[in-house]
Amino acid sequence: MTARPQPVASGTASFPPWLESRFDQERARLMTLSPFAFGAEEVRGRIELHRNDYLRLGQHPAVVRARREADEQLGAVRGNDCPGASTTAQASLRSLLRASLRASDVVLTSSGWSANVGLLEALAYPGLPVYFDEESHGSLRDGASTAHARLIPIAHHDTAALEQLVARFGPGVVCIDAVNSTRGCRAPVEDYLAVCERYDCVLVLDESHAFGMMGCGAGGLAVERDCADRVHFRTMSFGKALGGHGGAIAIGGAHALRDARAAHYATAINQAIALRLHPVLFSSTTSPALAAGHERALRLAIAEPWRAERCVGLATRLRDALKARGVPAFGHASQIVSIAFDDLGACRMFEALRDRGVLGAVFLPPVIARGSLLRFTVHAESTAQDVDETIELLLALAGSGCSAPARA
Repeated sequence: MTARPQPVASGTASFPPWLESRFDQERARLMTLSPFAFGAEEVRGRIELHRNDYLRLGQHPAVVRARREADEQLGAVRGNDCPGASTTAQASLRSLLRASLRASDVVLTSSGWSANVGLLEALAYPGLPVYFDEESHGSLRDGASTAHARLIPIAHHDTAALEQLVARFGPGVVCIDAVNSTRGCRAPVEDYLAVCERYDCVLVLDESHAFGMMGCGAGGLAVERDCADRVHFRTMSFGKALGGHGGAIAIGGAHALRDARAAHYATAINQAIALRLHPVLFSSTTSPALAAGHERALRLAIAEPWRAERCVGLATRLRDALKARGVPAFGHASQIVSIAFDDLGACRMFEALRDRGVLGAVFLPPVIARGSLLRFTVHAESTAQDVDETIELLLALAGSGCSAPARA
């Protein structure tokens, strides 16, 4: 006879045994890590190479002022009462984004994560092949899983393998990052497009770490490569180059949607996608006040290209110096530089650098597929001295045996 569960004392909460066992192994693993969390007060006075506010626009006085003024003008109106509603600030941001991204339309979302999840959920259906780069952002896979699509991984930037898989399993959706968020490498977008166009696939390009940083008008990698009109859908987060909260989905023009016969077809697709985005329909979009700040930040990014150029230039200095001394650093022509470590070496190196005044960011599974990484993101207010001090510290610590980088 099964014993009845004992009542829990009033005012206390108890997790059931099945839930505790579910996380026991992960808890034990986390207990072995060197502490790498830190509070805001610990950032002050250190070299900051851990944040995503690449262009340092999140707290720019003009951006803060734009948010405040929009908030004051709106009064009690803080968001949209129904799907499809739009304030002047949101409409103005969408208009600027369409021009910057060279898109036929733009849908605002509450985050880059919700843009990816919502778009894949709207595009896919049970059994549809969704091919995703194994290093791409997990939110793309989350959306495809929600739609019960058939998830098919492809090796990082291996378009030959993609072509073989598509020839075997049929047309579907191909998901890649324009700039990989942890390794900082740029995708061969044209090669992916060639496969998609040969096999009637749809390309979803996550521009989160490229938007604002690359291309004419800060429009991202597809704009820089002059292929924006061929990419069906692009997603992005406003939490990277623009330094805020929110995201967007950019929908390609009629050419990308492969219907030159009907000019209205692109509009029909835009409306259909917007009406199927669950994160927007059942949650929220970018708020009007934030939209006003994002518009000002994007205008600054466009008017002051030196910000992005400085990020990429100093990151190249860091990456090249490490490689020249035998440290295998990832990345290419982007603001992101990362180093792979065996096991928990990234945590030990993080702690050693933090104690000496440099902050990076640790990435462990399941955030990345395997291994661990220490990532550095150079920002617009970084200096050559900051980068050189980081190089010297990294080389000294690696040489002292603090934690040896893994081979790429």
